[in-house]
Amino acid sequence: MEELIARLSEKTGLDPAQATQAATTIFDFLMKATPPEIAEQLKQYVPGAEALASEGAAAAAVPEPEPAGGLFGGFGGGLMGGIGNLVGGLVGGGLGDAMATLGKLTEQGLDMEQIKTITTEIIAHARATAGDELVDKVLGSIPALGQFVK
Repeated sequence: MEELIARLSEKTGLDPAQATQAATTIFDFLMKATPPEIAEQLKQYVPGAEALASEGAAAAAVPEPEPAGGLFGGFGGGLMGGIGNLVGGLVGGGLGDAMATLGKLTEQGLDMEQIKTITTEIIAHARATAGDELVDKVLGSIPALGQFVK
């Protein structure tokens, strides 16, 4: 996993801590958004995926201070997280979870190009370690992910 983090850092200009934080957010999303049997296979075939997902889940469980007032003050997780939660409630968890993850990544200071690069690199890493068939199942189970993969 250290090699992946170094590659993410190099390709995005993020420091290794930021790259690790972004990777934990994405792996946490992947583990939650894919069917359980696919998530278990990812854990089995992608070294470090489970640990990163666990770190992401632990970070998500720590309550963030609520922003003071404002139109979206009650949502927490920023505007994108609030929109993600709203959309998720309306159309189902997949798109809402993707929007909430996007919100978390932008709150971490990533721009859209960095998010696309990191997502693409993580998918490429998963393909190299777990194979095309499993990664295609992941992508097929999360249609919203396709827009972030180059």
